[in-house]
Amino acid sequence: MQRLTIGIIGCGLITQVEHLPNLLALPDQFKVVGIVDASARVRDYLTRRYSVEAFATAAQLFERRPDCVLIATPDAYHVELTLAALSRGIDVFVEKPLCYDPADAARIAQARDGAGRVEQLPFT
Repeated sequence: MQRLTIGIIGCGLITQVEHLPNLLALPDQFKVVGIVDASARVRDYLTRRYSVEAFATAAQLFERRPDCVLIATPDAYHVELTLAALSRGIDVFVEKPLCYDPADAARIAQARDGAGRVEQLPFT
């Protein structure tokens, strides 16, 4: 099995108690190459607690060229971040909802297909 490099965008409660600890607990499968959050306080805390590199913007994380990103930001940012990752050839796992406008879903599907990448949502 290939070990995937992954970045996490959005470090709220679910990332802090679920996503980040679970990904770090699977070092044979995932290498967390960075986290992104708007809050310097959150970035500093998670860097100290988990020894992960932290960034203020998704663009900074994208420069690390992860295989995939987990997007766990507020809903309003899902479309923009998903499109940005796909345009850079990065696979995406995005928390639900993906979007609210069917036109945005069509744009994401077109970007995913055009990039030949994976875009996935959780089932639950």
